Amino acid sequence: MGFFDAISRGWGITKASLKLVSQDPEMLVLPVFSGLVFLFILLLLITPIAFFGRADNTYLWIALAIMYFVSYFTLYFTQAMIIEMARLRFSGGNPKLADGFKAAASNLTAIVVLALIGAVIAVLTSVLREKSDKAGSAAGGIIASLIGASWTVITYFSLPVILYERKNALESFPRSMDLVSKSWGTGVSAHMSLIVLFIPAALALVLAFVVPGLLLAFFVLAALLFLGAILVQSVVKGILSEALYLYATTGKTPAEFGDAVKGFYSK
Repeated sequence: MGFFDAISRGWGITKASLKLVSQDPEMLVLPVFSGLVFLFILLLLITPIAFFGRADNTYLWIALAIMYFVSYFTLYFTQAMIIEMARLRFSGGNPKLADGFKAAASNLTAIVVLALIGAVIAVLTSVLREKSDKAGSAAGGIIASLIGASWTVITYFSLPVILYERKNALESFPRSMDLVSKSWGTGVSAHMSLIVLFIPAALALVLAFVVPGLLLAFFVLAALLFLGAILVQSVVKGILSEALYLYATTGKTPAEFGDAVKGFYSK
């Protein structure tokens, strides 16, 4: 598949995903909620520093661990809701937020464990980066990045496996890796196509330097478009995760995507 063909199909898969988002716009509330929870916890943890001055390293690492756990938990919980809502839409249903919440809540223990493991790994990689920086070496940062990337790959299908195969967090890892091996090229191509969501923000940023006298206006527009793209991308990733899970487990693609993903979904 050539570059321009990939861009064309990427736009097709993005349009198909956006159509699903337009059918269930309440999904967009979920990443907003996740972001607000993160900001609240961050504010809660830095307030003592603002009142009592510089915190010791023990407090900072504990605060970091709590922040990572809450971030991972809200991310996984809301993504589980999106995945369930996408599944219902793919099967011809009319999903509501309550449907997604019920599915995620019924697997709360597994999601909590998944978030705990993710938080531990995130803290350990942060420690590795800090020690590497103090030693003036880049090796630690590279290893930490590889660990983070590996975690993303290993857990890619963990949520749908937990939701639909009733496996616990630890059991989901080997199953997730097995499914990744069946749809790796598809997943990479599909997720790379999401870059088209950021094209409007990039164009607005270019216009900020091209159109005289409107620098600030176009900068603000670019920022708003960028935040909107991140918001939509978060939802679309959940939709794609469910679509790829269906492909990896059944060899079929959701009818809603039509021919847009024909090239991506060929073995």
